[in-house]
Formats: sequence, C-alpha cells, structure tokens
Amino acid sequence: KVQAVSDLATPSTPKQLRSFLGLASYYRRFIQSFAKVAAPLYNLIRKFPNASKKLFCEKWNSECEKSFVLLKELLTSAPILGYADYTKPFVLEVDASLNGLGAVLSQHQDGQLRVIAYASRSLRPNERNVQNYSSRRLELLALYWSITDKFRDYLVNSSFTVYTDNNPLVYLQSSKLSAYEQRWVSQLALFNFEIKYRSGKHNSNADALSRKSVSEEGILTSSTSLGNLWSSEIPKDVMCVQQRLCQESSDVICVEMQCSLCQYSQSDLKRLQSQDKDIHQFLKFWKQGVYPKKEERKNCEKAVNILLRQWNRLSMDNGILYRTVCDPVNGETKQYVLPSSLKLEILKQCHDNLGHQGIERSFSVIKDRCYWPRIFSEIKEYCKNCERCCVAKSENQQIRPAMNHLLANRPLQILAIDFTVLEPSKGKVLVLVMTDVFTKFTQAVATRDQKASTVALCLIQQWFHHYGVPDRIHSDQGRNFESDIIKQLCKIYDIQKSRTTAYHPEGNGQTERFNRTLHDLLRTLPPQKKKLWPDHLSDVTFAYNVSPNSSTGYSPFYLFFGRKPKIPIDFIVSSTVSDSVSDNDVNYDEFIQEHRNNASELFQHAKRNLEKNASQRKDRFDAKMVDHPIGVGDEVFIRNRGFTGRHKLQDLWSTTRYRVQTAKDSVYTVVSDTGQQRTLNRRDIKRVPPKYISSDNCPARDVKPSLSLRRSLRLRDKQKSMWD
Repeated sequence: KVQAVSDLATPSTPKQLRSFLGLASYYRRFIQSFAKVAAPLYNLIRKFPNASKKLFCEKWNSECEKSFVLLKELLTSAPILGYADYTKPFVLEVDASLNGLGAVLSQHQDGQLRVIAYASRSLRPNERNVQNYSSRRLELLALYWSITDKFRDYLVNSSFTVYTDNNPLVYLQSSKLSAYEQRWVSQLALFNFEIKYRSGKHNSNADALSRKSVSEEGILTSSTSLGNLWSSEIPKDVMCVQQRLCQESSDVICVEMQCSLCQYSQSDLKRLQSQDKDIHQFLKFWKQGVYPKKEERKNCEKAVNILLRQWNRLSMDNGILYRTVCDPVNGETKQYVLPSSLKLEILKQCHDNLGHQGIERSFSVIKDRCYWPRIFSEIKEYCKNCERCCVAKSENQQIRPAMNHLLANRPLQILAIDFTVLEPSKGKVLVLVMTDVFTKFTQAVATRDQKASTVALCLIQQWFHHYGVPDRIHSDQGRNFESDIIKQLCKIYDIQKSRTTAYHPEGNGQTERFNRTLHDLLRTLPPQKKKLWPDHLSDVTFAYNVSPNSSTGYSPFYLFFGRKPKIPIDFIVSSTVSDSVSDNDVNYDEFIQEHRNNASELFQHAKRNLEKNASQRKDRFDAKMVDHPIGVGDEVFIRNRGFTGRHKLQDLWSTTRYRVQTAKDSVYTVVSDTGQQRTLNRRDIKRVPPKYISSDNCPARDVKPSLSLRRSLRLRDKQKSMWD
C-alpha cells in the first residue's frame, strides 16, 4: 500500500522535483527536522529553477539522492502511515494530470491525519486524448478508479470525504453526464461519501502522485478481505451496508450518493437470535446437549425441525449460532444462522444492492455468509416478486400464446391492407398492399407517401372500382389507417373497420406474408430492372395471383374470378385450355347458374383446405406455446413501447399496474386505476407477482391470483429445495 511512493523514480527535471517536494511538504509536520532533511533538494531547485534535463541530472549529487531516499522512507513509515480503523470515517484525496492519476487514503487518528495507503497509475493511451478526456473527466476518472478499484475494500463499508481540486465534481449529481460517466457514477452510488472542493496548492499530496514519472501502476495490497463479514479480520460489528442503486428520472440518471450504515455488534447478533421464535426454541434443545426425541420434534414448528436436521453442522461461537459447511475450494465456512428480523435486510443487501442479479447468484452470495431454514425457496420467492426485476427484466422464456387465425368464408368479406418500404425509384418508396383474405388475391400499388388521403384514393381507384367493396377492412393501428378520412370512407361504403393490437404485426399476417413474397419476387429481377421496380410491380403481382396458393390449393385469380387465367404458356399449348360454353351457343341464365354452382363448390373446397392448413399450422405453433395463465381481474404490467433514441437501459415493463377487464383468445383489454383502457396482445402484458415487493421498502402486497394461477402456485409450493 506504499508502493506508489516507494517506487517513485529519481526526479530528472525541476518540475518533477517540485512535485515530490509538494508531497513531502504536505506531511512535514510529521517529519522531524523536515527543513534539514530536505535542504539539499530545496537548494538545488532554488539554484536551478529552470535547468534543462541534462544540466539538472549533472547537478544531482549524492546528498540530493540521500535526501530523496530518506524522505521516501519517512513518507512510508510511522507516524505518517497508520492502520485503518473501520469504525471511523476515511478521507480520500484525489487528483489527475496529463501524466496519471493519484490518490491518498487517510484517516483522522489521535487528532492527526494519518495515511492509510497511497495509489497512483499512469494514463492509458486512450485517456491521453484531450478531445475525449477533458480535465473534468480525468478528475472523475481519478475519483472512480480510486474508490471502486484501489481502495474498494477500505471504503465499501465506510463513510468518507473526498477532496478534489476540480470544483465541477462537487456538483456531480446535477451535471450533464455522458454514457461513460453515467456508468461510473452508477457504480459510485454504492458508496457513502461527500465531495468537497480544495484548491490545488492544498492538494499537493495527490497531485504529486498523479505526476509521478514511473509507468507502472501503484499497487494496493490489503491484508484484510471483505469477502466474509463474519470470518474476516474486519470488526464483526460491521455486518452490512445499505446501498442504493441509480434512480431513474425522465431523461437523465440521478445518483443518490448518501448511504446509511447499519451496524450490528456481536451482542446485537446474539440478541436478535435469542428473540427469534424458531431459533430460541432450537437453542433450548441445544443447551440441553441432547438431540430431541421424535415426540418432542412433533410439537415443534417446521423451521425448528429443519434446524434440528442440521444438528451436526451447527456450533456456538461467543454465544452466536453458526452453521459450518465444507467447500472444496475455501474449506470450512461458517454461516450465521439468520433470525427472521434480518431476512428482508439481507435480501435487499445481496439482491437489490448487488444489481438485482438472478436467483442462483443471489443465493450464492448469501449462502457464503448466512443460513436460515428454507433459504433457497425464500430467495427464489423474493427474486420473483422483486419490483425492479419484474419491470426491468425480460422473462426467461418469451411468451408465445396460442395461434389465432383471421379467416373468411367468401371473397370480398375481409380486405387486409398494409404498407411496405422499398428502395426509392421514380420518387416512389412505398407499396400499399391490398389482399383479399379468403382468395389471397392481392394488388400492390406504388406510392410516394402513406398519408390517409393516399390510402383512401388507392382503395377507391385500385380496388373498389375494379373488384368491388369489401365488407370489412383490416389493418394495423397506423395513424394513416385510423384517421378520420378512413373512418368517413368506411361510413360512406358501409364497411366495418378492424385493427391489430399495438406492436403486433402477426395480427395482420396475410399482408405481412405477401410483403415477404413481394420482396423475394422483386429481388429476382435483373439488376437493371430492380432500379425501376415500380414499372414491374404489376407484373410480379400478376405472377403471384395466377400461381396456386398452398393454403387454398387454387390460384388467387381462379378463386376470386371463378375462371382460370390465361398466361403466355396457354397460347403455346392451346389444346389444354377449353371453354365450357362455345361462342355460338350462349345462354346467360345457364352460364350464371353453372358459374354459381362451380363457385359454391370451389369456395367450399377452398374453405376446407384453408381450415385444414390453418389447423396444421396452429398445431405446430402451439406445440411450442409458452403462456402463463392470466384471468379477468388479475393485475398486470404492460410492456414499454415507443422508445425514441437509445433505450437499452430503459425498463421493459411499465410500473403502472392495470387490471384485466376482458380476455378473448390472446387479446386482452386492461384498465388502469385512472380509467385508462388499453387493448393488447398477450405478449405485451405480464402478470404482477402474487406477493409484489415494492422498491420503497413497503411490505409485500398480496394480489389475489386467478383460479388457474392458484392451482399452479399450490403445485409449486409442494416442490421442496435441496437447500431447505
């Protein structure tokens, strides 16, 4: 912990010597006859204040070297150097320069400020770029590096004051930070400290270390490990630290720097165990020194019986009950038998304050330090009901509800519409796709924009005038499809309007599937034709319409018009195409009747094929279905959508809770406490856990689950963990 000073190289310039003398002078009150010891160095700097490197090295003599070495020894020994007292606050002095970073950890002991450890390191190549690393960022880097890296073991459980000669750092919480700086500040939020400004001339000790000429990083070695709070050399009254994570605001990350220290002495730990009902009952048997008989165990609580099964692993140390387990790497480990009153606090320390990690990792952190009956089950329950985990994490298995189909019984019953975007050509970049759901007959129109007026004009001119008016138009929730113009159009032509749920394109699968086919067809065009794709759009659409569809077994053209289309090959092989009615023998009534009968039989056959293929697709899809039951009346979160810009750190789920009002297939209508109503797909809602643990330290709130969910919960409760 003194290597940063002991490794200081001999100064080779007046500037380096002034920096070292600033460090030594900062602690001159601890050095007896400081003026006499440092006299050769001061004489040299006084005689040659601006000497070149060559001249300075020539004037450096044995007396200067002796004085330099002696000052380094005095700086790294008592009374300047002292041992850390973890019951008292620390003082951290940091500084940064274009050469490196420096930090000094000190503590007030016996009325004097004693050094606990020194640290320094040189800047890395990317950190020397003044365009990316301003003076403020370098000072923040020195603060981040010294706290989270070099002196972490000293500071993680203690309050401390930071002194810096960079005034903007004092206002860190209200500063506008970059992404790098936000990550640094989020890790600094785990520590309890206060930043104070001090002018550079009074911060010479850290300044000297930041300007040291060695290239190696100053190494901090600590004989004290904070790995195990009950078996380390740290005083046992330091048991836990309450840490707070970053709090989110609307557009910036606000970091709470204050953190309260919760201390428990050995007498407190002993008292809390004796006050716990289950541990107190176990200690009665323990003090008797005899394992209780079966009749006595029958009258005990379940938790007491679990403790009794650990009889051979339990021991008393200074009146405190511990459980001893063997680890193949670390050997024997003592686990503090935790009373119920400390469970919530420990869970918050080891789950909430350690980044809300998963069940296994939270359990691994806790089991190295403490034990209680049903420990794994309770950790699992806590993690599953944690608010931050619920809203910030995605589920392990993506929700995959049962498949539902949009089916029609005849042509022009449902018309599905959607836009797809292609490369610009002739001022057009969009394609409006219109598909008849029953026959799969499709028309694609190139447009310059996707305004509501453009949609209405295309519907009237390209579909209504050519093929007729549909009974219903189906689209997504785009503003162009939900505008007043489209509503007026539907009202005039007596058309029903339906829509998909938000952010669920699968609800309009007909057009989405054709979009992919259209892209494939246009991609096969020669390169010179691809640039003029609007001129060839009708050609590829016709090619699609005259080709048999795998779902119906017939071509969309044949199903829609009731007759087979003539394509170029029919003029080559003309004998294969014949008309049922000759040109000289026309009877319109018979033709209409025959056409009607053929169409009716054709539609029934196509409908059977559609239903058969839809059923097969549904069976294949539902075989991989992942869906947790949600019933009417259940409370749910809804998925956050519509982010702008970068949003990797945003919560995946809204913290506002909604209650399910209606549920049909995979479409749910939910309403909030304020009356806001939303219609969403099953993938966009998530059930609120039965025992929702709020982040404001409120007790668990019981949410009454649905009948199907209660059955699954009862089944889960029957499964016992091997750790219980």
